[in-house]
Amino acid sequence: MYLLLSEMFSKFAELTPATIAILCLLIIVGVGGAVFLRKSRETRFTTRMLVYASVSIALAFVLSYIRLARMPQGGSITPGSMLPIMLFAYIFGPIPGILTGIAYGFLQYIQDAYLVHWAQLLMDYPVAFGMLGLAGLYRKNLAAGSFIAVFA
Repeated sequence: MYLLLSEMFSKFAELTPATIAILCLLIIVGVGGAVFLRKSRETRFTTRMLVYASVSIALAFVLSYIRLARMPQGGSITPGSMLPIMLFAYIFGPIPGILTGIAYGFLQYIQDAYLVHWAQLLMDYPVAFGMLGLAGLYRKNLAAGSFIAVFA
């Protein structure tokens, strides 16, 4: 049993150039996110905002079960599971939207996880769905904000 675990986790110690690049990217994004959050102290999480966030996450979670196609390496095409998170970000701004997207990403991981590498856990779930909160950056134009969020 011990031999199997040591073989299974032996690849975690290997630092390839791709792994180092991903780690550097995550550190840069993390520092940038910390600076971004520090500058936005005026964001106050009210009860109304938390209720809307939970309803948005629940609606997105239910819509993620409506699948048009499943991909062979995991993932699927859904008709509108990202829309509630983007609408929440559009209404309340980017910081609450990003945090709501991260929470939804962790729920997606619990629902239907497919992992090949440990960095994929971060990049496919909390980071990818957290970027949906960028839809709140352009509150005057929902289409432009949605394009930025989906592109990110």
